[in-house]
Amino acid sequence: YIDRFGSVGDLPLDFYLDILGRANRRATPTVVGRIEEFNPHLRCKETDQGFWRAAVESNFRQRNGLAPFPQLKKQLKAKLRVVQTLEENDEDSVKNVASALQELDRFPISIALLEKYQAARIIGSLRSSSNEDLAMKAKQLLKKWKTEIKAYSTKTFQDEAARKRDPQGHIEEASACHSWRDLYQCMKDFDECRMQSFGKKSRNLYDVEKSQKAAIKSGVAFMGERKSRSQQVKLNFSAKIPTFTKCSPAANKNQMSRISQLKSDFASQRKLATAAFAHRKSDSSVTTGKSGAGVGGKKRQMCVLDAVPLRHQKQKR
Repeated sequence: YIDRFGSVGDLPLDFYLDILGRANRRATPTVVGRIEEFNPHLRCKETDQGFWRAAVESNFRQRNGLAPFPQLKKQLKAKLRVVQTLEENDEDSVKNVASALQELDRFPISIALLEKYQAARIIGSLRSSSNEDLAMKAKQLLKKWKTEIKAYSTKTFQDEAARKRDPQGHIEEASACHSWRDLYQCMKDFDECRMQSFGKKSRNLYDVEKSQKAAIKSGVAFMGERKSRSQQVKLNFSAKIPTFTKCSPAANKNQMSRISQLKSDFASQRKLATAAFAHRKSDSSVTTGKSGAGVGGKKRQMCVLDAVPLRHQKQKR
């Protein structure tokens, strides 16, 4: 009955935590958000760590390491501490730094984290390292951060939804959240904006394709250029379908020869089918093998399409 507590106020914290523990999966984020809306004192650290963190991890599995700002701060400081304690003569230390750089490559870095903890300066100190592998990884990581931050800073967005759909914009907004509850709402808004953009793109593509089909069907225009996700494909139907168009005499001659060849093939196939029908009419029961019996002693009815080429038999049947 957890949904009935949505309009009830002044719930004790211990009672509320017991309800969440007993409800298990029935306590959805919508219901819990409604309860906490009427009971602001229930928005505490216990509910944030106990319920909203599990809600984020279960509903948004592909969150690319996103977490509230305090969690990201701890993770970044731990990785930078490993980088600062590098001992080039110690193999274990070099391996730990290399693994830390790999984790930083997947880390959702934001402008605020870079400026506050001077991550670029600490990583940049590895460029002069005697270990070439670590120096190369540090240079690649700094180049990646620089290109992503610069592209986001110089980009102009049409509206707030476009800024949220941007990958770096989403990281900037999500990393500014200080609780798992706020992060859940941020991730939910991001998914809604992305689904709306996908729906808008699909509707636009459908309208364009529909107008092109209508133009081709009415004979007003030929199919021109069609845009796909990977590339722009040009379809030239004049090279595939024999039609009478204004072109050179040699091209017209080739088209006429193709048409005559198709007509002759069709006429030969029609003759074979007619002969098969006539043969079936004269002798409806044809046997195979010994007289009067086919395979297993049963008579086989002749198929009308036995005389038709094999490539057309399956389709006709």
